[in-house]
Amino acid sequence: CCLKGAPVAPRRARLRRQEGRACGAVKNLVSSPHSAHSEDLMINLVKRPVIDLQKDVQVAVKAANLYGQKARVVFVIDKSGSMEEVYLNGQVQCVMDRAVSMALEFDDDGKAEVYAFHNRAFALREVGVQNLSTYIRDEVLSIPWGGTEYAPVMQKIVEKYKSGTGDGGGGMLSGLFGKKPQKMPTYVIFVTDGDNSDHAEAERVIREASGYPIFWKFVGIGRAAFTFLKRLDTMAGRKVDNANFFAFFGSIPDGELYNGLLEEYPKWLKDAKAASIL
Repeated sequence: CCLKGAPVAPRRARLRRQEGRACGAVKNLVSSPHSAHSEDLMINLVKRPVIDLQKDVQVAVKAANLYGQKARVVFVIDKSGSMEEVYLNGQVQCVMDRAVSMALEFDDDGKAEVYAFHNRAFALREVGVQNLSTYIRDEVLSIPWGGTEYAPVMQKIVEKYKSGTGDGGGGMLSGLFGKKPQKMPTYVIFVTDGDNSDHAEAERVIREASGYPIFWKFVGIGRAAFTFLKRLDTMAGRKVDNANFFAFFGSIPDGELYNGLLEEYPKWLKDAKAASIL
């Protein structure tokens, strides 16, 4: 849906009032122009320090036999108009907290690269522990609300990370010295609240990406059917199965959330190595 919201300044003021609170249900918020389906976005992630979240991450990583596995973590967030409530009540911030805790476990620099999208894609500053608490307010809310197209941001990510080096190329300096650049997997956490309007293009990109060291974890928040994302999860015509989807509504324990985030990732690592993608 392509909707215009209130001016940015009031949104930021409302977000400041939410900082420091528990990440509660949407229904407890003051209504907004986009609150017609707010009951569908009721999620309940409690605000916790990242250092505490690390304990749950480590348990999930150990259970998935991923201890010591390195990856580049990329966090992608939907900026369509229907997402306004979960931004303003702090829920997106809470999901980002958990993405950063994953980055601390997987990424050497402990940061996640961030993209926002609606009908267009936006590459944003990295997020880490130092800028995490105000990241949504400072970096994301100034982007206008828009519609929902997956392909532009997915294509931007593919172009940057397809080589496995994160430079959009083939590791030129290593090539000059006759060394094959080491490929690092890119683990994408893609958060959205509903369906997109560019099915064919998104399918094309996910098939293209199946030959590259990129794993897509699509996370649906709310009660939408997520028919298209479920189809991406099982779509034929890919070199390896490079995507997984799960959705949640209501309260979800952090351990269960991390298990959902890591589902199928170990299998993809194995399949990608067998196919010489990694």
